[in-house]
Amino acid sequence: MTAQRGVLLGGLATLAIGAAILVAAPAFSADKGAKTEDSKVQGPSVGKVSWSRLDHAMSVASQAGKPILVSVYADWCGYCKLMERTTWANSGIVGQISEGWVPVRLNGESSEPLKLGGATISERQWAVGNGVQGFPATFLLDSKGKPFAGVPGYIEAPQMARLLQDAQAYLKAGGPAVVGDFYDWAEKRN
Repeated sequence: MTAQRGVLLGGLATLAIGAAILVAAPAFSADKGAKTEDSKVQGPSVGKVSWSRLDHAMSVASQAGKPILVSVYADWCGYCKLMERTTWANSGIVGQISEGWVPVRLNGESSEPLKLGGATISERQWAVGNGVQGFPATFLLDSKGKPFAGVPGYIEAPQMARLLQDAQAYLKAGGPAVVGDFYDWAEKRN
């Protein structure tokens, strides 16, 4: 019985060591400089998103004719922090945003005032008024500040890249006035 027990324990130890090697091997053997099919949206960060306040972004977007991307977060939100470290730090996403969007970070629980048009509302009021029920949330607004898409939850870089590409194409096609609802348009397009 002792010999069988020794063989069993030895086999388990070998299995555990083998599993540890299999799990760790990709981290040590991956070619860090290798380009992949998704490297544009999965690559390392090169630069950062230059976030601004919504009230400032509204005037910049109007003058530049660019749409606005709003990232709604909460200080305590783990997925918001994860999105900051991954999606918003991704070089492909940073490039897409800097080329075609006016980026905004908005704390959905903040009482910080925003001057929008002739009214003053808090960041929290803006979030609630646009249907935010959880964090993170991402909103796309046209250059006049009118929301045309809202996506709840964490979004990975490849999905964000697709969302931003689709939104740019939607706006070039005429936006809500010409092609109607963004989600209906995107579904028909894909």
